[in-house]
Amino acid sequence: MSNNKKMHTTVAINKRNETELKHGVTIDASWHQDYSDSAYIFFGNLNFQMNEGDVAVVFSQFGEIADLRLMRDKKTGDSRGFGFLAYED
Repeated sequence: MSNNKKMHTTVAINKRNETELKHGVTIDASWHQDYSDSAYIFFGNLNFQMNEGDVAVVFSQFGEIADLRLMRDKKTGDSRGFGFLAYED
């Protein structure tokens, strides 16, 4: 995903959040509710030199990690600077 597309997605999410706040949308009606039962959390804005081990060291201080997925470029295998992880509990 290009940086421009990432920025567009981020801007769109922020606008949606602002609209919900402006209209007083409750958490039960928010788009966030669709993901409330997900065990995964998003992490981003990482240094592209970090690997899965580095990420695990950082996030393991908050609990035991059950799954960690660092997103990588399909062609080069380089880190894309973001990913998802799930904790045991």
